[in-house]
Amino acid sequence: MYQLASTCTALGHPINQVTLSASTIRRRRIAHRKVLASKVKEQFAATVGSKPLTLHWDGKLLPDVTQWKTKVDRIAILVTGQSTEQLLGVIKIQQGTGFEMASVCSEAIDNWNIRENIKSLCFDTTASNTGLIRGASTQLEKKLGRELLWFACRHHMYEVVLGGVFENQLGKTSAPHNLMFSRFQSQWQTINKSKFSTIDADKYLTARLNSQPELELLRQEAISFAQETLQADNMSRGDYKELVELVLIFCGGAAKSNITFKSPGAVSNARWMMKAIYCLKLYLFRGSFCMSDSELQGVTNVALFVALVYLKPWIEAPLSLHAPRNDLNFMKRLEEYCKYDKKVGEVALHKMSEHLWYLSELSIALSFFDDGVSTAEKSEMVQHLQQVQNTKSLKKLSSKEITFSNRRLANSVTMKTLQFFTMLGIDSSFLHTDPSSWQGNKSYQQSRIVAESLVSVNDCAERGIGLIKEFNETLTKDEDQQQFLLLVVDAHRRAFSDCNKMNF
Repeated sequence: MYQLASTCTALGHPINQVTLSASTIRRRRIAHRKVLASKVKEQFAATVGSKPLTLHWDGKLLPDVTQWKTKVDRIAILVTGQSTEQLLGVIKIQQGTGFEMASVCSEAIDNWNIRENIKSLCFDTTASNTGLIRGASTQLEKKLGRELLWFACRHHMYEVVLGGVFENQLGKTSAPHNLMFSRFQSQWQTINKSKFSTIDADKYLTARLNSQPELELLRQEAISFAQETLQADNMSRGDYKELVELVLIFCGGAAKSNITFKSPGAVSNARWMMKAIYCLKLYLFRGSFCMSDSELQGVTNVALFVALVYLKPWIEAPLSLHAPRNDLNFMKRLEEYCKYDKKVGEVALHKMSEHLWYLSELSIALSFFDDGVSTAEKSEMVQHLQQVQNTKSLKKLSSKEITFSNRRLANSVTMKTLQFFTMLGIDSSFLHTDPSSWQGNKSYQQSRIVAESLVSVNDCAERGIGLIKEFNETLTKDEDQQQFLLLVVDAHRRAFSDCNKMNF
């Protein structure tokens, strides 16, 4: 009220003609939120039309603002499509089961009148989401009465791979924080940042690289990729950029005069990216930070894996059209890496073999629109459309008795692949023409626009969780008002995504 009174006076408005009652202002805000939330829904309905949408969701256990010292499951529900990202709500549920999540997701899309728009699902690869009987994705297909495309979050897939390698090398712990990382964080201020050692200063690794030309080739590829990525500078998150910078330094590809290091961040075991960043930093400052021989060996192996094998697939994970090719190449590289580090390679290979979602008969269709796939290989894929589909319809490829070194994308293509186009309601007539002419084919161009709109990472749902964490115990305890508040704040942040002085 003091701020409002001072502002009104400065703008020349008599205070006796302005409402400054806190209760009146609160009532106006409550009504205003509802109006704004309704406008958000109206604008969304006007823009989405019949566009195909991908449904995203993610859950989080949070304090219940209506009951003291109790917690409740909340699920953030969003949809994405062609130039579209919309929060539907962050709903309270009784239990975090697949059935409960499917129920609230179904209610949300009905509330927004987009049931027919939902063509695909994007989710974290937990059992509650992926279970073929009780999983939320299976239950959603039953509720919508049709088969949907399943796009497992590729960031979550690669987090599982990194987590497996980390636990194999540095052990598994039930503690919420990594003790070695905590020690490093506490000693960071005493470490001389100018005294760091890259691969070139490691006699053991240098000898390995010299005796194994394939590893040296991987190092040069990592340097080139890191330099190109930093030059493009299109990463949305600071920790991704820090990871790329650390890999470049680790591989000896950065000029020492331009190197600066960020202070160590979170040490929670729930932060997957933290494991890669900390291992790279620990290796670089191994001369200044005391580690046991087993810890140093584990850190070295994880850092080498991250730099030589893991970085590129992780950074390119959001590229949906590249997903089948990138995952297949990653499997091939892991099989090759087993020759140089059997333990790390086999663990990573095992973890990734459980997440071959994008090499299934349906998702493989994304490769028809991948510019990185040659014309000859696309022709082979078209020919394989005559192959009889698998007797058992699988949402992901089973890796049993498969050698990936000789596998091609076309091996996953069958007659069922054509259902990809039917499910999205797009024209597949371009498949009857030569792949070399596709770029100029109108049918291909229109289909590619739809395929590019498919999102293969669940980052937007994580942003929804971040939003409810920020406003869960703020401004209101009324559930309806909280949903209005989240919609308004989400719309405002998207409208003013780059809010700084230069934009005013």
